[in-house]
Amino acid sequence: MGSGQLIDPSTLTTLKGRSGLCNDAGGDGVEGEEVGLNHSAADVLCQALVDNATLIYPDESTSSWQCFVDGMPSMPDEAVVLTDEDGHDDGRSMLDGELFYHYGVQMILRGRDHRSGYKKADAVRQALAAIYRQTVTVEGDEYRLHCVAHIGQVLALGKDVPNSKRSMFSLNMSVAYRSLEITTGLSFLNGDSFFTLAGEPLEGVSA
Repeated sequence: MGSGQLIDPSTLTTLKGRSGLCNDAGGDGVEGEEVGLNHSAADVLCQALVDNATLIYPDESTSSWQCFVDGMPSMPDEAVVLTDEDGHDDGRSMLDGELFYHYGVQMILRGRDHRSGYKKADAVRQALAAIYRQTVTVEGDEYRLHCVAHIGQVLALGKDVPNSKRSMFSLNMSVAYRSLEITTGLSFLNGDSFFTLAGEPLEGVSA
């Protein structure tokens, strides 16, 4: 492909990769339109913790440490719920106006007693801190979970009264993630190759 040649959009219908601006060294780039988010940060983070074997999927059993989103039932005794909260605005791209944001998430953890509950909450906190550019699939939609930031300390909330004497804990954090689906339109490129911002060649695109 020569310099400045128009790209045939029929060959660039949907690309799996990092959305946003894709460019080569010194090229003008190929802009991709990011698909909207079908799942919230709490949904994606819950799936990531299940994938990492830190928590397990909700089911009808009484297995400990099931991960729920936006609501926690009275059983099992040991469980976690993630809810979406206000996050942090990180500004926008000067290239295409893309907004950057850290999405707020709160974790509420319920344990049988204070000691075991705090131990599990701290283990989840360590697992959150270890997440880096993890690919997460939720109901067929792929996301890049870049990191979990602004992780607070484990806070003891006391007992789950008047329902029971189980111990409650909370943990606040913010999440940077985005969809891995982009659609492309017409654009120009100087050079012979297409690369993502991570330096990886785009699949299905040849010079």
